[in-house]
Amino acid sequence: MKRDKKMRGLKRLWFFWRKPEPPPPPAPEPPAPVVDPAIAELVDAGTDTVIEVGAKIRIKGRITGNRNRLIVGDAHAASTLTILINGDDNVLELGRGCITKDTYISIGNHVPASGCSVTVGSGTSFEPQCKILAPNHGNIVRIGSNCLISNTITFRAGDSPHLIFDRETGEYLDRTEGLFIGDHVWVGERSYVTKRATVPDGCIVAACAVVTKRFDETNTVLAGNPAKVVKHNVEWVRNRTKIAPGSVHDEALKRFRREVSSRAKDPE
Repeated sequence: MKRDKKMRGLKRLWFFWRKPEPPPPPAPEPPAPVVDPAIAELVDAGTDTVIEVGAKIRIKGRITGNRNRLIVGDAHAASTLTILINGDDNVLELGRGCITKDTYISIGNHVPASGCSVTVGSGTSFEPQCKILAPNHGNIVRIGSNCLISNTITFRAGDSPHLIFDRETGEYLDRTEGLFIGDHVWVGERSYVTKRATVPDGCIVAACAVVTKRFDETNTVLAGNPAKVVKHNVEWVRNRTKIAPGSVHDEALKRFRREVSSRAKDPE
């Protein structure tokens, strides 16, 4: 009996003096979602949004609304793009091989716009401080392939939130079939292209021009405010590397350089 009491007493002492068992290790945290660095600064606050972004481009901005589509192909070189899409069923698409140097593109603004389409063809480049604005319902902006967009250029497809009406009939006037830039168009710096403008293939828009109407002749120079045709049948080349040796353009450049060299040696 005494031995049993002693054992019970030892068990009670062990119960009170034993070290508590360590808590179970915490459950491992789920891995953080992998964020594509190309869109790390893009906020998608919409529903059923489709986003496809290629290589060498970073996009920041915000998308709100329903069923919007953002499709951007691989850039030709490191590019940045800022966007705002506010509304439903809008499309913003840039083809492969483009270059955007902090280009800004908006569909809608603080007022939503729906059913808009902004597309840029492959191989088109934008210098800094360019803007494409599609603020009204149904706005269309089409910029073709292999265009050269110089710096500080605005393409504006509408005037929302401001509204324009005919004073006598009350008809809403801020309507447009779209803003269209053809393929291989060079738009000079500080130009402004408005909602009812068309610039055909191969044209040059001179610096500071304001294009307000639809032109239909290809390979012209447009200049002035409002822009008009000032030269016909021109052809432009992006840079010297695009000229084939021995071509008519190559020979013309050689003649020009000889003329310049001759004038420098024999000034009048």
